[in-house]
Amino acid sequence: KQATREQRKRITHILKEKPSLKNLYPYSVYMLLKLYSEVPFRNTYSDLNLKDKTKNFVNIPNKGVITLQMKQYKNVKQLGQTEIKLSRGATIQLKKFIKYREGLVDHDWLFSGRGGKKLTRPALGKLLHRNTKRLLGGTGFGSRLIRVLAATASKADIEKVAALSKKMLHTTKQTQQYL
Repeated sequence: KQATREQRKRITHILKEKPSLKNLYPYSVYMLLKLYSEVPFRNTYSDLNLKDKTKNFVNIPNKGVITLQMKQYKNVKQLGQTEIKLSRGATIQLKKFIKYREGLVDHDWLFSGRGGKKLTRPALGKLLHRNTKRLLGGTGFGSRLIRVLAATASKADIEKVAALSKKMLHTTKQTQQYL
C-alpha cells in the first residue's frame, strides 16, 4: 500500500496530461500495485482480458463494482472458476485506467509493457521487483512476497478458524461447509 501511495504521487502530473503510450506504463505500475494491495494474485494480472470472456476476464458493469472472472489460473482444477469483486475505490481507479488506455494499445489485455504490447508474466514479475525497489528502497519484491504479506496480515483470523476447526475435530474445509 505504501508503494501504491508513492507511485500515485509520482504520476499525478502525468494523469493531467493528454494520454500517451509513454505515460501508460507508469500508470500501469500504479494500477498493478493498487490491485495487488487488494487482491494478491500470483502474476495472473498479466492474463486479464477486457473482451474475451473465455479467458480471465474483467467484467465492467455500468453500475456496481468490477469483478474479475478467473477461469485460467494455477489451482483452477481444485478451486474451479471464480469471481472476485473489487472494492469501490479499486473499481473507480480501474475504470479511469481503462478509459485512459483506449486508443493507445492494439490488444484487449488489461496491462501492457513499455512498448504497448501485452504484459507477460515474467515481465510483470520484473516490473514488481524493479518498482518496489525504486519506490520503497532496499531490495525489491514480487507477487510471492505480496501474497506472504497478505496472509500475515490475516494471521489472527486464520488462527481463529484453525482453532475452531481443531475444537470441532475436523478440517477448516468442513467448518466452511457448516457456513
